[in-house]
Amino acid sequence: MGAALLRADCARLPLTQLIVFLGIGSAAKDPSFQRFQAAVDKLPDENRRRMQIRFMDAGLEAPASMLAAAGRVAALRPALIVAPSSATAKLAKDHVGGTPIVFGSVLDPVRYGVVSSMESRAEAMTGVWVADTLDAKRLEILRDAYPHVKRVAVLIDRPWGEYFDSEKTLPPIAASLGLEVTILYAEGTPEAEALLAEPRAADFDAWCLPRSGLAGLNTPMIVNKLRAWGKPVILANTADMSGGAPLSYALDMSFAWPAMAELVVRVLDGEPPGGIPILRPQRAVLAVRPNPEGGFPAPSAQVVRRADLVLR
Repeated sequence: MGAALLRADCARLPLTQLIVFLGIGSAAKDPSFQRFQAAVDKLPDENRRRMQIRFMDAGLEAPASMLAAAGRVAALRPALIVAPSSATAKLAKDHVGGTPIVFGSVLDPVRYGVVSSMESRAEAMTGVWVADTLDAKRLEILRDAYPHVKRVAVLIDRPWGEYFDSEKTLPPIAASLGLEVTILYAEGTPEAEALLAEPRAADFDAWCLPRSGLAGLNTPMIVNKLRAWGKPVILANTADMSGGAPLSYALDMSFAWPAMAELVVRVLDGEPPGGIPILRPQRAVLAVRPNPEGGFPAPSAQVVRRADLVLR
């Protein structure tokens, strides 16, 4: 009888399923993983206990390391892969075939070849598309916040610049605002640090930091450098303003990580991921710090009045 009761209790316990988070670097240093884990921690206990989440570096620095990472993921035979970027989503799709994927992307997932449709698709994939096309608006806000600014550096990685054709689209928009824009590229932390160490970097009046992969891991370092120079900066992620930056114009991402956690639950519950429409944010948020920390100059009162979120 005791054995029968034990079997009944075990039957009621949720089965733990392995979820691989395909990130960058390490769990301790990847902010995307930390935000996803925080969203999972807020799920109901019965859902959270079902997940054994394992972080794995995607090896995006080189094709060989990417293939090696994909092989390690495939060997684990996870129940599901969380891919927080277009690059990791494509890596999982192309090299860990058949495993359900929940992804996040700032690039159009159809145009970039992640999925074939936003509504329903043959691929066992669903996720969130950030759809960030706000760089021109960021330049306008930067101009309004700091009317004295003329020369602006836009710091991005090449995939972002190529996808949005930044070299062609941003200079004429900037000129219409009375600005001169220079596109600067860095593919990772060493290149970003080297670029900021060049004498010319301190000559720009202000900086714009779009939501490229470069910004995802390097914003704190970049913000610290610009603070030391006393240069205005506009970011593309409100959360990154924790470092004292004065401005951010960003899509409302408050839903994104909770949404991805809920998508994981739905897929684990047996819902076909290909039948779940890709989710998108609905509004942008202008966040302003009227009294920036450190050496950042204060934005104009006009822009403070327009803010959706004022940080004190």
